[in-house]
Amino acid sequence: MCYSAGMREMAKHPWLTTRGSTYYVRAPVPVDIAETYGKREVTYSLRTKDAVDARRLIVIEAKRISDDFETHRQGLVSTPRQPLTTPLDANKLQRLGDEFYQDVVDNDFAWRSDLLAKARADRDGFLRGDYIAHPNTEWFNTFADQMTIEEMLLCSVQATQKGQLATVERQRALADIADHVAVAVGMAKSLGLTLGEADLRRLARRLLEAEISARSDILAKDQSKYDAIIAKHGSA
Repeated sequence: MCYSAGMREMAKHPWLTTRGSTYYVRAPVPVDIAETYGKREVTYSLRTKDAVDARRLIVIEAKRISDDFETHRQGLVSTPRQPLTTPLDANKLQRLGDEFYQDVVDNDFAWRSDLLAKARADRDGFLRGDYIAHPNTEWFNTFADQMTIEEMLLCSVQATQKGQLATVERQRALADIADHVAVAVGMAKSLGLTLGEADLRRLARRLLEAEISARSDILAKDQSKYDAIIAKHGSA
């Protein structure tokens, strides 16, 4: 049989397939609309076992399916889906900020407990700075040998906490809330909340303020113990 150029092109059509001796159309749904189209591919019988007839039908059906894909795509553009968001009122914002403040305090306590256990179990590793960096100050280097492990640990924790507080205060000064937006996204997800962009940023700013308050309060509570160490070993 002699095939025309058009038939040869139809024979190459990627959506034409067979099951047994019957020809089928099998069209994958484009990636950009697959989520909303409802299926991953369009498949149905061309109701023919004749190759020439199948090549003719696939051109017609492919045009119809492609048009349907495009209609669906245009519908998404004209009527974009709007996710349902959870309103973030002042009371909820305050409660989430308070919870994050407590998380910072609780995490600090757990961190210190873990450090103390490691320092007592591995004194040499602690002295080397394997678990926490020690203050690089003339006063600390002068009196470290006279301190107990607990005193050295408090001095090191104090220096670390001052650095962490300085970091979040710098973020506030620069209006840099990127880190806390990520925290806000995780918090919202864990609570089953769908927040809009503006509310996520409001929550991030509240979390930043809560962290500054928590770290300031932690340092203030340690200050009397730190002052006592300085008084015991010499003026800083």
